[in-house]
Order: sequence, then C-alpha cells, then structure tokens
Amino acid sequence: MKRKVYLIGKDQDLNQIYFPDSSISNNHAQIIIDQGNIFLVDLGKGETNVWDEDDVAGRKNKLSNSRYQLKKNSFFSLGSITFTRDSLFRSIQKFESSRNSDRSNSILIETIDNHKTVSKKNKKFNKKLFIYPVGIGVLVLLFFLIKFLIDQNHIKNIIENQTNEYVDSIINSRLDTVLITDKKPKKPKKNKSKNPFKIFKPKKQKENITYDFSCLSDSADGGSATLIGLLGDITRGVQNDLFGDIEITIQDEHDAGTSSYNDLLNKGLLVPSGSEVKKLNYIMDDLVSRIAKPNGYDYKIHYVNDTIENVFTIGARIFFYRGMYDICENDSQLAALISHEIAHNELGHIKLNLKKFAASQRLGPLGWLGYKIEKVVTSAFNQKQEAEADLFGIDLVYPTKFKSCSAVNLWDKLSEKDGEFDISDNFLSTHPHSSKRSDCLKSHLSTNYDMSCD
Repeated sequence: MKRKVYLIGKDQDLNQIYFPDSSISNNHAQIIIDQGNIFLVDLGKGETNVWDEDDVAGRKNKLSNSRYQLKKNSFFSLGSITFTRDSLFRSIQKFESSRNSDRSNSILIETIDNHKTVSKKNKKFNKKLFIYPVGIGVLVLLFFLIKFLIDQNHIKNIIENQTNEYVDSIINSRLDTVLITDKKPKKPKKNKSKNPFKIFKPKKQKENITYDFSCLSDSADGGSATLIGLLGDITRGVQNDLFGDIEITIQDEHDAGTSSYNDLLNKGLLVPSGSEVKKLNYIMDDLVSRIAKPNGYDYKIHYVNDTIENVFTIGARIFFYRGMYDICENDSQLAALISHEIAHNELGHIKLNLKKFAASQRLGPLGWLGYKIEKVVTSAFNQKQEAEADLFGIDLVYPTKFKSCSAVNLWDKLSEKDGEFDISDNFLSTHPHSSKRSDCLKSHLSTNYDMSCD
C-alpha cells in the first residue's frame, strides 16, 4: 500500500494544504498519491467539482463522498475557488520540501482567476465585442512601451525589481509556504523523470535488520525472561503446526476488527471527530507510508473515550484510549505507540490468535473454555512478540519527522508506574517490564542507526 495522504481545507493548523476562503470548509478534501497517480477525495463537507481541460465550458463532475483521479489537464474547484492539477502538485512539493521546518503547511493559491467567465462563455458573448478591441489596443501599447524600454536598457532592471518586490511581499506575509501560479517563469528541468510524483515517495523503513532480544534478560530476572522467551517460541511453533489447516485471510482479520469496532461503537465510546482524531489519523497515515513491504491492510484508527491506559489493534483497526493519549507528552510518543500496533499486523502476530479462536468455535462450549484457559496460562509467552513490535515500530518512526528517542522517554516514564521488576509478576505479564522495553529500544537505535538516547 504505497500511498501518501494530504488534507486540504481552509484551516491552516489541521491541513497540510490549505486555502483561506470562506467557501472552503475546514476539512474539505483529501489528496491521495498512490502508485504515481493522484486522487481527489471529497470529504462531504463542501462543494467539490472536477473537470478536464476540454470540459471547461461547463461539464463538471460533482464529487460527493467519492474520489476522482486527476489527469494532467484536470481542473478542480473547492467551494468557489478553482485550481489546476499542476498547481496542486507544486503545492504538495512545497509542503514536502519544508515539512521539517517549524511551520510546514502549504497554501494553495487560486490559479484560474477567470474560470467563471470561461464557464459562462455563451452568456457573455456580447461583451467580447468590447473586450477584444480594447485588448488589442492594450497589446499594441505594450509592444511600443516594451520596445522603448529595451532601447533604453531598462527592461531588465524593472523586471528584476518587480519580481523581487513581489516575492518579498509574499515571504513577509502570514503565509509560510506559497505556491506561485502558472504565470511564474519555469526553470528548465534536467533529466526530467517520467513519473513526476516520484519525488514524493516517502522514505521507507530500514530493511534486513536482525532484532536482538537479549535486552529482555539481565542478572536481576533470575533467568525468567530467557525461560519465558523459550516457552513462547516452543508454544507458537506447536500451535502453528496444530492449526496449520485453518486459513485466516486479511479479510478475516478486517472482519474481526470491524466486530471490535461495532462493540465499542454500540457502547458509545468512540469519538467520531475532533483534534485528537485528526492528529491520530495524520500520524498513522505517515507511519503506514513508511512500511517497506506492506501486506495490504486497510488501516483505520479510532479514539476511545475511556480513561483506560491502553492501545490495541485487531484487523488493522487501532483503538487508542484517552487514558493512554493523555499520558503521551508529544506527537512522537503517540507515533511510537501507533507504530507498535501497526507492527503487530504487519508481523502477523494476530493471525495465530484468530486461528485458535476459530478452532475453539468448532468445539463448542468446551473449546471456548479451553481457549480462555490457554490465554491465561500462556499470557506471558508473547512478551518477545511485544518487544519485536516495539523494534519494528521504531523502524517506521525513524524516517519520519518524529523523534525516535521519545519512545525511550515514554517507557522510562511508564516504568515508574510498573514499579520494581518482580519475577513472579513477570510470569503473568503479557508485556515486558517497561524498563526492559526502554533498554531494547536504546540498544536497537544505537546498533542500527548509531543513535544515542542517553
């Protein structure tokens, strides 16, 4: 799933691409770049129209909660403002080139000032009888004026001064990144790529990394971590052989995720919109775009209005609880937790549990009881998978603007909640002690990225 998602609207803080006009809603549309194609997706909060150059006279496609593939000669309008596909492309390029600065959002400037006149050509036909002669007269006057200025060797200085004043006025305005319209002279491009969107291909996670889990063990645990890891590997091996005839597809996983979603929805715990929801979706989309070899999951994230300090995933649906959201001190710590849940899906950790559940269904009540008992008895055997998800997740965070070491800070903070390490508690815990998770991340970042988080 190689894609990049951008939000477009009039709100500068909530959108990567914005345009401050009252006819455009706060979150008006999405832009999806996928496999070299660019799609415009209407979010159902304002009027959106799309048409091609040959259809400027009036044949427009009105989008309503749907998406449209923009062609090279496509035009689109948000509210009453019209833009070209090329202007959108350059606006995204401006955003990508400056996203590491303090303010990286990019403004989209109207590029067809006279689109309303073009679309009503037949109704304004008589005005051309006046406009054309005046236009010709103006062109004649400009010709003689330019000729005079060239003769006086002033034209070069005038153009340079006017251009500099124009650019300075834009830079000094409230806009942090500005897209110059099609009228700006274009610099010749060398070695032009056949695919102009190739420059937007996000940097992927590092591959061919060997995960070292020795960080889970130390002299204080009395060998318990090593024993738990060994028992976990043996148990998973036996269960994979035992349930090998049960096939779990990605759609099966999605269905399981939808079931959990409906359960929380019926309880009234899901928050449908708001700044937290927008932030979580933005972070998730960025992290998903970094997956080197995606398995094809359709990821969705939900904000759960509950004080439980938890985040979990099933079927590519990530459920982020308010209690854990409030613990995170910054976006980088949110990214560390979201990337951990993405890793569980990509690493196939959920499939085996769904296989065991499917097998229990075949055996009726007795199978269900066995399934529940097995979950309690082997709860600690998945600690190695949790550590693996931490390391895979931080590989997704590293190429983004988020700070990898913030994950270390988060687990250091949570280790204070865990209290001192206890061997007996470790045999009943589904996750490694937070201090061990912090140590594993520090070791991984130091070994693979030469990064110190001390």
